Amino acid sequence: MTATTTVVSRFKRNRPGFYSKHLLTDSTTIVAGALVSLTQATGKALNATDAASEKFAGVCTKTVTSSTSNTTVYVEVEYGHEELFTTETTLAALVGTMATVKDNNTVTSAASSNDMQVGEIMEVISTTQAWVKVRTQIIPLT
Repeated sequence: MTATTTVVSRFKRNRPGFYSKHLLTDSTTIVAGALVSLTQATGKALNATDAASEKFAGVCTKTVTSSTSNTTVYVEVEYGHEELFTTETTLAALVGTMATVKDNNTVTSAASSNDMQVGEIMEVISTTQAWVKVRTQIIPLT
């Protein structure tokens, strides 16, 4: 799969989850359903990528867009629930291990370059879909 620029609607279970808000990176749009990370340099939110300088925050609940000098636009993320994600490869043998970010729409195994953890793989539905328990703790930026 590839990163998304349109709203993503996924099945969820074992809710309710938890919610937190994070200041959005300048000149950024994050669509509902996208995976969100925080930059270590500023602590601001952006679309998740497999980058060493980011920490996973959660799943965007509502599409948001910021201006060039953003000081007021926040993105709300949900975490602590299970969500049915698209996977890069089959994760059948990896139930109980951590899913990591491939892009803002896809998870993969811990074999991604920077292993930014999304959450525990709970159940594999097919070669392209798995239930993942989205992070259940605050992940420090350092």
